[in-house]
Amino acid sequence: MSLLDRVLPRADLVRAYQQVFGGGGLARDAVLGDLAVFCGEQQSSVRINGQKVVDPYAMAVAEGRREVWLRIRAMLEMESSQAWTLAQRERAQAAASRQGGR
Repeated sequence: MSLLDRVLPRADLVRAYQQVFGGGGLARDAVLGDLAVFCGEQQSSVRINGQKVVDPYAMAVAEGRREVWLRIRAMLEMESSQAWTLAQRERAQAAASRQGGR
């Protein structure tokens, strides 16, 4: 797969996120606000159970939600030049993985 093949889909994906979550309006703000709270934007992913012990399963769920929120935020803030840089980095990492796996 060429670099161009990897960049265009990434740039298109960034644009798609920006079309869905970008712009403005009350509906957009309500959805992003709800997702921010649901995904735990402003809280730690550590979860303590009733016995005052860290619950690794609840913590994994919380971190997964938080990761989704961070992905949405990153896509909304990303410019096309950043998408290009990200695609280059991903390509280099994939090449390094292939070379290390030989």
